[in-house]
Order: sequence, then structure tokens, then C-alpha cells
Amino acid sequence: LLVYTGAVRLAKNLLMSVIRRWHSRSPVVVAAFEALPKNARAAADACLSSSAKELGQVLDDYWHLKKQVTGGSSSVEPVRVRQIIDTLRPLIHGASLCGAGGGGFLLIVTKEPDAIGACEEALSLSHFSTCDIHVSTVEFDHTGIDVFLL
Repeated sequence: LLVYTGAVRLAKNLLMSVIRRWHSRSPVVVAAFEALPKNARAAADACLSSSAKELGQVLDDYWHLKKQVTGGSSSVEPVRVRQIIDTLRPLIHGASLCGAGGGGFLLIVTKEPDAIGACEEALSLSHFSTCDIHVSTVEFDHTGIDVFLL
């Protein structure tokens, strides 16, 4: 599922932090960047084997790597985002914010198919405003891109 977190951010500031840490050759950042290709291969393997549990773990690992490259600043994972993930944790295998982090959209892999209602209910019971948060379904496109010339 894709969850709009209601948290807005300016990605430029996060990306500047990553660039500064990369240029300083922080060992944590270098190790995180070296781990990214392995993480991408694990994601592809999880998708090819149709393993939601493995894909969720890969997303969690990716989210951890993203936080490492930014120095774990609170701007990459605002309290609201952490609360959403914690609220949904019993229902999901894993999660990661899309893009630079800091807010926007959260990609989650649920333990059960068609879990949108359960996720919405969990968020509602945790007193998140349903006006601020929107949960949408996501599906894999198994055919790829079709291009039509008109």
C-alpha cells in the first residue's frame, strides 16, 4: 500500500546533508552506499519469488540505510512518520518513505492481501486524522510499459 503521511518536507535540505556526509567520506555513509546494490538485488529477488515477507524486510533495510546516510536526523523520519509505522507494524512486513524521506509517501508491504481497511482502521483508532492521511493500493505491472503512437 501507499500511505500519504500528511507530513511535508523540503527534500533539498535532506539531500544537502547526504552530500556533505558523502564528501566527508563518513564510514557509515560509505558502508550504506556500498550496501545499496545488495539491497536492490534482494528487492528484485523478493519480487521475482513473490515473497511479501522478504520484500517487506528489504524495505525496512532500505529505510535503515536511508536514515544512515542522512545521519539519522529527525528531519528524515519525523515523529509523525515513526508513529504511523509503529501503528501499522502489526499489519505490515516492512515500510520505507519514498524519495529523500522526511514525509510524503510511505510504501508499506502488508502481511495480508487487501489490508487497506485494516490499515485505515488502525490509523483511525490511533487518532490520526483521516483528512491528513490517505491509504491507496499499489499493484505490480507484470507487462511493463506499452507505448502507442497516435
